[in-house]
Amino acid sequence: LELGGRASGASPRARGLACEGESRCLSTAALSRSGAPARPESARTHPVSQQLHFLDTMMFRSLSFALMLALAAAWRAPMRMSVQRADVVKLINTATSADQLLTSEVETFVKEAGKSMHPKLKKRITRKVAEIGGTVPEGWAKQPNLKLEARVALKAATEASDLVAIDAAIATAEGLKLDAEKVSELAAAQELKGQLEEAIAAKEAAVTALKEAIEAEEKDVDAISAAIEGAEAAGVDAETAELKTAITLKAELSVEPEAEAEAEPAAEEPAAEEPVAIADDAVAA
Repeated sequence: LELGGRASGASPRARGLACEGESRCLSTAALSRSGAPARPESARTHPVSQQLHFLDTMMFRSLSFALMLALAAAWRAPMRMSVQRADVVKLINTATSADQLLTSEVETFVKEAGKSMHPKLKKRITRKVAEIGGTVPEGWAKQPNLKLEARVALKAATEASDLVAIDAAIATAEGLKLDAEKVSELAAAQELKGQLEEAIAAKEAAVTALKEAIEAEEKDVDAISAAIEGAEAAGVDAETAELKTAITLKAELSVEPEAEAEAEPAAEEPAAEEPVAIADDAVAA
């Protein structure tokens, strides 16, 4: 108002500037009372600044949208590369050569299909290949016989007497619901597993007996000898530390009594009595 009063006696241009300044002050005061942030004068009035701000906003939005499209395409790329059932059915209906059907991708899809879908798809592909003058190779898209493979693994593990392999083969066979009463390989593997576990337990017990005999305060040769015999009967490896120590200790204890016996002096034998001479006179008397 002061500015307008001062400009009342001025030129029209000055009065216009004063009114413009007054309106700006009033609008700024109104914004401050409402709590809204005041925009800079340059941003509200300068047309170039407004255009630049608009261009920056549009460029940011465009770049963001392009980035989202690129990410979506990258995420969907592997899905498009995989073969689906619809793709296989379309190939069966539209293929003009056997090479179009007998690809590795189609074979993998048919091989990994379920029990109900696998024979149907393979039958349709075989018929289509025959119609267009081709031949399906033997064993193409053949599903593995898991039960047969499990029986082969059981037999191999049993022949190798490998407890770890036997455990794994038995677990696989039981997962396939194989019955030991009907599958001889499974029954043989289970029996051998029990025998191997018993042998391992016997070896561990024999090694424990060796330790007790070695670490006893009073060394007993007979106890050490019995522990050694039990370890050898259980099949303990000759290079086992406890067995080697027991054999060495037994040898040392066996030498000491013999040395003591040799060191004792021999008992003195009684001297033989000398014959007594009898005089002739005594005989005559």
